Amino acid sequence: MVYPPIDPRRKSEPSRHLPDAPLGMAGPIPPGRREQIRQSLEKQGYKILESKIPAIWVNQSNRTFSLSEGVSSLAGENVLAIMKGPDAFLVITRTRGGTGGEPYLFGLDQAEELRRMA
Repeated sequence: MVYPPIDPRRKSEPSRHLPDAPLGMAGPIPPGRREQIRQSLEKQGYKILESKIPAIWVNQSNRTFSLSEGVSSLAGENVLAIMKGPDAFLVITRTRGGTGGEPYLFGLDQAEELRRMA
C-alpha cells in the first residue's frame, strides 16, 4: 500500500477512532446521572447501600488493582461510578450498567473501599 506524503502545513486532526477523552480520564459523572444509574440498577433488582464510592482495591485471580470513578478504565471503558451493595461493589461503565447491561460485580471478600487519609 502506498501512503500519500505528509503535508507539514496541514493541521493535525483528532482521530475518529480514539475516544473523546483519553482512556481513564473521563472525570466525574453529574449527580443527576448518578441517580439515574442508581434507579436503573434498583429496577434490575440490585440493592444499593452507597451510591458514591470514590475508589476500591480489587484482589482477583492473584492480581491486585485499584479502580477509581472517572479515572480508571475496565475492559477498555471508563469507570463511570462505583456503588456498594450488601455483598458486592458494583462498577459501572457505559455498557455495563450505564446504558444497560449488568454492572461489574466485585464481592466484598475480594474488594475494599479506598479511604482518604485525614
